[in-house]
Amino acid sequence: MNNISVIDAAEVPKGPFKPNIPKNLLWGVMVGLLGGIGLAFLFEHLDDTVKLPEDLERLVQLPVLGLLPRLPSAIVASLATMAHHDPRSAIAEASRSMRTALLFSTPAGAPRVLQFTSPLQGEGKTTIALNLAITFTQLGHKVLLIDCDLRRPALHRLLELDTNRGLTHYLTNKSIGPAEVTQYAHIPNLFVIPAGPLPPNPADLLGSARMVDLLTLATEKFDYVLMDSPPILGLADALILADLARGTVVVVEATATRWNHLVGALKRLATVRATVLGGVLNKLSRRDSAYSYYHSYYSYSDEAPPERRLPA
Repeated sequence: MNNISVIDAAEVPKGPFKPNIPKNLLWGVMVGLLGGIGLAFLFEHLDDTVKLPEDLERLVQLPVLGLLPRLPSAIVASLATMAHHDPRSAIAEASRSMRTALLFSTPAGAPRVLQFTSPLQGEGKTTIALNLAITFTQLGHKVLLIDCDLRRPALHRLLELDTNRGLTHYLTNKSIGPAEVTQYAHIPNLFVIPAGPLPPNPADLLGSARMVDLLTLATEKFDYVLMDSPPILGLADALILADLARGTVVVVEATATRWNHLVGALKRLATVRATVLGGVLNKLSRRDSAYSYYHSYYSYSDEAPPERRLPA
């Protein structure tokens, strides 16, 4: 005899007590969603690059003159002169929109001497300056494009020009006139002065009296003079040219240019009282809402637009 009694008979379980798979899946989905949202906000907070045109207007009070898309690598080689070879492309239309914005940027119209620069190297200022020059020539204007980047020039390569004569020859030799270094770009009404050989003192040459004389003579012979300038940060060249130009356009690469770089560049331009007309947001993703409508409207660049007739 003992004091043990059976209160409830043991039963064979019909399923495992642990783990509770539906409950664990529910908790996993909830934690995953909350964690993903938290990481997205964290990365957004840590990402200090310029992404949208609204960022330029809201945070640095810089008017947006144009939006240019990021193109596939297969056609980047022809991007520099696309406004001439493919006038109905998205790049050409964006360049014409930028031209229109510049024509209304001042009460007197677009400044006749324009400088194109960027905070850092590789943001697309040369390509934008070249396409804009082409759009000005399409209005019948005579345009001179000067490669003032005496450190990393690119115009001679994009237009396949002779580098044996250029801007440095004119600035260092008083016996050479502007006509001797000006070359025809094989585009109607477009003339180019390439950089020429790289000098040891670019800033001194760009700030010389010969450079002032060149711009004075150029405005007498041409309707518009566009200068492809070196980057702003770390160099004095862009500040010297900004003082000579009547308007400066700052090119910003979307999702690449950092806020502190852009703000620092604008502060440096302010020290020489440069007339900053606005900014151009380059390499904008086509998936961005700011460009989605624009791209869809001009996506027929390789096809003829449908014919429209008024009703009889």
